[in-house]
Amino acid sequence: MDFFQRIAEQRIREAMEEGAFDQLEGSGRPLDFSEDRRVPRELRTIYRIMKNANVLPPELALRREIRGIEDLLPRIEEEGELRDAVRHINEKITALNTLTGRSRRQTVGNEMAQLYADKLIERLRARAS
Repeated sequence: MDFFQRIAEQRIREAMEEGAFDQLEGSGRPLDFSEDRRVPRELRTIYRIMKNANVLPPELALRREIRGIEDLLPRIEEEGELRDAVRHINEKITALNTLTGRSRRQTVGNEMAQLYADKLIERLRARAS
């Protein structure tokens, strides 16, 4: 993540904490992409069918799995289970990057993998003390 992206992310986080996004129109309601004019007509049809079948696109399903595992990390006590969770997240990130066709420089996993590695090291150091 480059310098400007970090600044943007930080400012977005601060705005979220201050509640700047709480009163936006449509807040709390699902987005409706069925009539988005920027989405090609054939994709709108596919999205509508998937929505009606309660099926997530593969990219969103992988992102949801990654977030779910990420939420579990702080609760994992055993070192082996923690390593397995990090390995599992890395596999999901690799699958997501492959699916989205991102180049090595653009991968979703670069910053996320470092985050998980940092969390794992921090946790192991805390247990050693």
